[in-house]
Formats: sequence, C-alpha cells, structure tokens
Amino acid sequence: MTADESVQPGRLVGSVKGRDRGRFYLVIGAADSLFALVVDGEGRKVDNPKRKNLRHLQFYDSLAGEVAVKVGAGKRVTNMDVRKAIKSLVEALQN
Repeated sequence: MTADESVQPGRLVGSVKGRDRGRFYLVIGAADSLFALVVDGEGRKVDNPKRKNLRHLQFYDSLAGEVAVKVGAGKRVTNMDVRKAIKSLVEALQN
C-alpha cells in the first residue's frame, strides 16, 4: 500500500505510538506527505482533526464509504457519521 492509498479519506486506522496508542480513527485528509489528519468523533472531532505521523498509524483495508463519499464531494462530515463508521468497521474487524 502506497502513502497515497493509505491516506484515502474514510480509511480506518489505529494508533500504534503516542498517548492515544490503541485508539481507532478515520482518515479525513492528508496534512502533507508524512502526516494524516485523523478523527474519532469523540476526543478528536471533525472540526479539530489530529495531525498524526503516518509511521505511527496502522492502516486497515476497511473503508467507511459514506464518509469517503462526503469528503470527496466536499460535503460536511459530522462527528456522529464518524462514530457510527468507526463502530461498525471495528466490529467487522473483530469478527
């Protein structure tokens, strides 16, 4: 998976380094070639995304389609959209 593919909006990621280790996020954009903007809808809301180093993230093949479509179309993504998507993707991962 290349850096461009991994920073795809709506992709599920997990933090592997830092104080937030073990938390799941959704990518909503790229800050630059080394950092992604991630949100979880709770501690990191859509209006204040976390800038996270790509090396500190574990990328999953799971994609939140609704969030990806909204980000791609320039529509507003809500914190509730993000929380629902993370919950369903993590449940699917664990089963």
